Amino acid sequence: MELVRIIRAGWWDDNQGRFTDLAFKRSSTAGPSSPDGYGGISVFDANCALGDDLGAPRSICGHIARFYGHFATEPLVYWRFELEDLAQGANPHLAHVPSDSGDECHRDIHGLSRNEATKAFYRLASPPEDHLRICDGGDQPFTVERIREIKSVL
Repeated sequence: MELVRIIRAGWWDDNQGRFTDLAFKRSSTAGPSSPDGYGGISVFDANCALGDDLGAPRSICGHIARFYGHFATEPLVYWRFELEDLAQGANPHLAHVPSDSGDECHRDIHGLSRNEATKAFYRLASPPEDHLRICDGGDQPFTVERIREIKSVL
């Protein structure tokens, strides 16, 4: 299943040339449907978002603006990835947890320790130019120059 993780531009660490571990950190609070007693990593199902009939433009950036604009305003970064790619010895699984904004495509990833999640993000989202995108008046390619520009005005 292809998933999308929203990443705040402010989480970019220019000294490291990558995002901090906040980019793929699980929530500090476990919801009532948590299968492991921990908070999950908040994502949404890309296919669900692109196929919704809720009146929003059928794009990742449009879906983010509609359901997550209160949390992540443009410009922002997102990462599309496959759940299966996270595994490498871990057992990630999804819990269907509608967001507070009513996004039925929202899921929480469970079954990854913080260390496993961080390693998976750095392994799968590197180099960032090949794996991340920017929403800023539409979908745009990620570049280090652009993220530096965005972060300089935050």
